[in-house]
Amino acid sequence: MKRPRELADTTANSFDITLDHVHDSFGKKVHVGNLRELSAAEKTYGFQSVVLNSDAQNFDDPPQQREVTVSDLVKRKFSQVRQRYA
Repeated sequence: MKRPRELADTTANSFDITLDHVHDSFGKKVHVGNLRELSAAEKTYGFQSVVLNSDAQNFDDPPQQREVTVSDLVKRKFSQVRQRYA
């Protein structure tokens, strides 16, 4: 007789994240275990996570960027020139 497959422990916390890009005051990577800790880490270390800052409606859409126009390029070019001679 076959044994039924054992199911994974559903009570275990599935929200277990180590943030590679955020380091605490000792230089270690920040680890969060729930949304409350993630929100507190955002405030403490000054970053924004996709998990907390995305709408459910457009979660799968790529981030939108404004089109770059010729006037944007001219402003960028001449602002650098002005800074050099200032």
